Amino acid sequence: MVEEMQTVLKNERVEVLVLNKMGRVKIAHFEVILTFNLDGTVSDGNGFSIFSTSFQGIINSIINCSFAGQAQAFFLEAKALELAALYLAATEQTTKNYVFCKSEYDRERLFFAKTYLLEHYDLPPTIAELARIAGINEFKLKNGFKELFGDTIHNFVNNHKMDIALKRLTEGGQKASQVAFDLGFSSLQHFSKAFRQKFGYPPSQVKKDEKLTGY
Repeated sequence: MVEEMQTVLKNERVEVLVLNKMGRVKIAHFEVILTFNLDGTVSDGNGFSIFSTSFQGIINSIINCSFAGQAQAFFLEAKALELAALYLAATEQTTKNYVFCKSEYDRERLFFAKTYLLEHYDLPPTIAELARIAGINEFKLKNGFKELFGDTIHNFVNNHKMDIALKRLTEGGQKASQVAFDLGFSSLQHFSKAFRQKFGYPPSQVKKDEKLTGY
């Protein structure tokens, strides 16, 4: 039975086709045709298939796009290119010789753990808690995370917190004490020490010298 695909976008850069009933999206980009399914699987038509939960939300947003006209075209192209980028990143990762995260499942669980940490940076779980949440043992979580993302879990969370802190101090006009509390630091002194270690100057200097912040 031939699938009936509806073309929702076609320009010189990308073509997006949707099979609504099955929740499937096909993207033709630079002569590469990728088929994404709502279950998180994707194939390139040449026998290569991978799985990632990262695809699911984007696919759903394409299928349920509520924009019209030019806004719809911009939105669909952006999402299509995002899917293509995630796919290419995933294929590149499969060519590496991993030691601690050899399977696609382990890497997918580590990406899940990373996303979870980004969403719960203000009150991050312990290693044991994160391992249970992500469905991976602690050894693979700690070593695989560093292997895959180039940093320890602690440093990753701390760097993310400091990036948010800098943004809030420069753009949000918040006081350092409020930022420290919002980011889950036990004291302003602890926050200031972490901030100085990251950027080389205390949070009190953010507003005094804009050159330091890069804004």
